[in-house]
Amino acid sequence: MLTQIRAIAIKEMKIVLRERGLLLFLFLMPLAFVLLLNAGGGHGKSSGAEIVVVNHDRGELAGQMIARLKQEGALAITDQVNGAPATSESARKLLQKDATPFLVLEFPADFSAQVRSSAPVQLRIVENPSADEQDLTAREQQMTLQLASEASLAATRQREQSVLEQLLSRVAGQGHDDAQDLYRQFQRAVDRSETGTLPALQFRQIPVGQAEPERPLTRAEHNVPAYTIFGMFFIVQVVATSMLRERENGTFQRLSTAPLSRPVLLVGKLLPFYAINVAQVAVLFVCGHLFFHLRVGGSLAALAVITLAVSAAANALGLSIAALCKTQEQMGPLSTLILLTLAATGGLFIPVSDFPRLLRVLSWANVDSWALQGFQKVLVHSCGLAAILPLAAVLSGFALANYLFGIWKFRYE
Repeated sequence: MLTQIRAIAIKEMKIVLRERGLLLFLFLMPLAFVLLLNAGGGHGKSSGAEIVVVNHDRGELAGQMIARLKQEGALAITDQVNGAPATSESARKLLQKDATPFLVLEFPADFSAQVRSSAPVQLRIVENPSADEQDLTAREQQMTLQLASEASLAATRQREQSVLEQLLSRVAGQGHDDAQDLYRQFQRAVDRSETGTLPALQFRQIPVGQAEPERPLTRAEHNVPAYTIFGMFFIVQVVATSMLRERENGTFQRLSTAPLSRPVLLVGKLLPFYAINVAQVAVLFVCGHLFFHLRVGGSLAALAVITLAVSAAANALGLSIAALCKTQEQMGPLSTLILLTLAATGGLFIPVSDFPRLLRVLSWANVDSWALQGFQKVLVHSCGLAAILPLAAVLSGFALANYLFGIWKFRYE
């Protein structure tokens, strides 16, 4: 039996490899979608700011530092959200729906008083979980240096101003000797401004929120697995075309005279298409890593299982469509309609989170939606084999139902 399966699979693979235009379509079509549609970054309208600042300071020092940081322009900083002063709540909501801000920085209420007294100051940071780790680290380091420099300058200026005010007050009300003494203190304060140490700024990272694991995905995190699935399911047309062509050419009739069972025939014919699907996943995920720094966070075993489950669903659907159609001319429009409908309602073109409520509910009955969840769990959420087994079971159930229907309904002559 294995010899028969291998012989049929080799024969089918040779036929497929001769169709170079078809192979280019299966690989280049989803790759083109991924590359072109990822050019804009994250989903939704971007705020354009790298750092969102929330100012709780009861004094004026934090406001002055924010103004100077904006003026220097080394970092894109904003203290506004939707035209209003940023608050902790509004800044975090922006962070959850927008991939552009790398982090939220919060100045405490007693920031001015702590800097003036040279006490350690603790600033709060909320990192964007969807930001690239290298970009995030670079922005944090740059922000830390600038804030420390600005805080040191502000503290020194405050000391100078305090001494100068006392000097002017004593000159007005007391003798010349006191004025000379205060003037020397002022000079020492100026000298310290040139060689003074940076104040002890401390940063405490706090989570973006309890719903962080369900954060909106970046465009690449959605599009790479989504259009991988879109490309995999176009194997439906290849499978259906192959089945219908061999029936029309009389190949199945000739094979029926050989000691060959239908399950063996189907397994041998479908194995090359499984191999093509696996190659599609490998090529597109490697491109996602090279171009968009995506990594397979979960186990490779989980990726293999979900890939085979999605491939089984796609190949089985191709067999079912071949069973429903009498000719290749009927199959083309029907399969295109089914594939585009599944993709559109399964969240491949637009994330399911952006759907109206009714469509979100209906997406649970869509095989593409289950496939997308499976790939995203492995790619984005670092899930292992146990976490994706329920999704793989649903896809396998869909595949089994279509295989049984196709075997029952398809006419080999």
